[in-house]
Amino acid sequence: MGTNYSYTIQSTDADMMGNSQTIGTSAHWNDTDYASSEDAKLSGATVQGANGFSKHVASAEQLAEGDVVNVNGIPMTWAQAKQYGLSGQVASSLGQGEATSADPRSKKVNLTSNELAAKNEAKVEPDPIAEKLEQGLTTESEVITYEGVADSIGFNLGLDREDVTELGLDVALGNISDDDEIWQATLQRGIAKDVLKKNVDHVRTVAVKQIAKELGEAKADELGKWASQSREVYELCAKHAVKRMKANTNLSWSAIYDLCKKHVSR
Repeated sequence: MGTNYSYTIQSTDADMMGNSQTIGTSAHWNDTDYASSEDAKLSGATVQGANGFSKHVASAEQLAEGDVVNVNGIPMTWAQAKQYGLSGQVASSLGQGEATSADPRSKKVNLTSNELAAKNEAKVEPDPIAEKLEQGLTTESEVITYEGVADSIGFNLGLDREDVTELGLDVALGNISDDDEIWQATLQRGIAKDVLKKNVDHVRTVAVKQIAKELGEAKADELGKWASQSREVYELCAKHAVKRMKANTNLSWSAIYDLCKKHVSR
């Protein structure tokens, strides 16, 4: 099976800034480079169940709400697929025997011994995400959250990750009013204003949890207080949170805390 990712939205308590949040839970599981020959003999497809274990389904009727499917390379739960009007596409994929929960970035091939040797000897390019993970400048939870939200929203809106990121930051920073015409445009693409805001809240909640984990509750609360009082601090924290999720920063939350402390002390 390929590596799979999923997130489901649910209600939670207010974050450290006193805002009511709607968050999601993310999960991922390991993969292998090889497909079993037994998989090809089964009709239907193998998907990842809500309990984290693989299961075989012959049709969409056998899917549970929390089962993870893959639509055009984008992992999502069966409930989300139906919400976005993609249930027919999933049902068609199952009928063709596609493993809808497989990671589209993982290719399952059978290699000869010579090909395997060549593959093992090939030069491995540095993985920037792996490097940031090792340095403690991001976490798997943050990366999975960013990719899951950006890809699912981008799929419906026809935007790439960078465009979705810019839109999400504008929403988080309050740069888009509730009566802005952009909401009509997103609705026409299948994403209502509330859905987009819930996804932004989900990203914010993941970031807030990581801040508390790295800084401790006392400093995290202090940073949250500064952010509620200073537009500059809030914007710096929001942009840094996104950079962490993209594995594109050399600063820790401790460094950001120090910068913000100097700013509010002036």
